Amino acid sequence: MVRNIRYKSTEAKAKAIEEWADDGSFHTKLKWYSRLRQVAVYDAYDVPTYYYFDLDGFTYRTCLADGRESWYSRDGKKRITRQIDFDGRETQQEYNDQGQLVKIVQPNGGIIRFAYNKNNMPIKIKDAEGSIWKREYDTQGNVSKEINPLGQITQYKYNNDSQLIEVIDAKGGVKKIQYNELGQMISYSDCSEKSSY
Repeated sequence: MVRNIRYKSTEAKAKAIEEWADDGSFHTKLKWYSRLRQVAVYDAYDVPTYYYFDLDGFTYRTCLADGRESWYSRDGKKRITRQIDFDGRETQQEYNDQGQLVKIVQPNGGIIRFAYNKNNMPIKIKDAEGSIWKREYDTQGNVSKEINPLGQITQYKYNNDSQLIEVIDAKGGVKKIQYNELGQMISYSDCSEKSSY
């Protein structure tokens, strides 16, 4: 499905004012209010959602048509540190000195922790239940293996252009993807060997 975007003008910094899919679905209109640093996004039923931005262009508040709001707090580097969702539940995020997300405190008090390798890639996630999820990478930085808390392994293979060409799941099922010389996907076969072209 192709999405189309209409801009206010042809200038490089022109704002989007409308978006739709070729089949007519997903039709939205955008209205910008510079003085308020706000954009109103109207869905296909003409129901608005309002987004508010700080002086640097980062979202700090979202308001739904029914009056519910979500809020974002950010640190000096504009990373989200606290979010209050539409139901009033709070989530907190912490970062290390390298700017990596290392901890999420969920609304129910559950804690998710992240660990990284020397290339700043996530290698371990400890979820709120205490289960460990692991990742390994190839020399190009692509995920080559994922290990779930039960020790089950999913493997990933890539071509020379770092495009995913094969996934071997924990049960041994194989998914394959082929590309043309332009790098565009031309076929996909799932674990049942059914192919899509």
